[in-house]
Amino acid sequence: MTEYIIGIKGKDFVLVGADQTAARSVIVYQQCYDKIYPIAKKTAMAVCGEVGDTNFFQESIAKNIALYEMRNGYDMTPNEAACFTRHKLATSLRSRKSYQVNLLVAGYDDIEEKPELHLIDYLAADIECPYGAHGYGAMFTMSILDRHYNKDKPPTREEAIALFQKCCDELQRRFSINLPLFRLKIVSKDGIEELPIVKAKAFE
Repeated sequence: MTEYIIGIKGKDFVLVGADQTAARSVIVYQQCYDKIYPIAKKTAMAVCGEVGDTNFFQESIAKNIALYEMRNGYDMTPNEAACFTRHKLATSLRSRKSYQVNLLVAGYDDIEEKPELHLIDYLAADIECPYGAHGYGAMFTMSILDRHYNKDKPPTREEAIALFQKCCDELQRRFSINLPLFRLKIVSKDGIEELPIVKAKAFE
């Protein structure tokens, strides 16, 4: 789990970030891998784990949510998408080949008119939270989020991006694995917006 995914909830959006490294053991395959997948018009999933598992799992979730929309005429809410995802993971735990994935489900609920962020692990534990992270990098950055995130005054977009940059810089300083580039997306009432690539710059 040398990867890193992070979610930060603002007042009317969720910022989702992930490193772009695709690796196995000591070999890096590429540095432009997108780990944040749209699974609905206003819901995205950031996944880390084995590359085969992450690809297959996110495609399965996205296609099932699309089928739900076709049958019912409306999208799942982010909470419903998180519950469905958790159910799929819980079911796979009781099979011979369970999914080895950790993920974040971020979305905007048009009914409640609020953003949602769900932290889900490979054991199908699900918690809605204001911020969260997965991977070894989370051990270095959760303290930064704990210190700088104000639950009484959620960050603006600029503040959330600046907080994410702090986390990237901390990883570059303290994590033995090189994660130089990070993909960043914002999920809001306007849908899923991709932001410019973020570069760790702790030593610049």
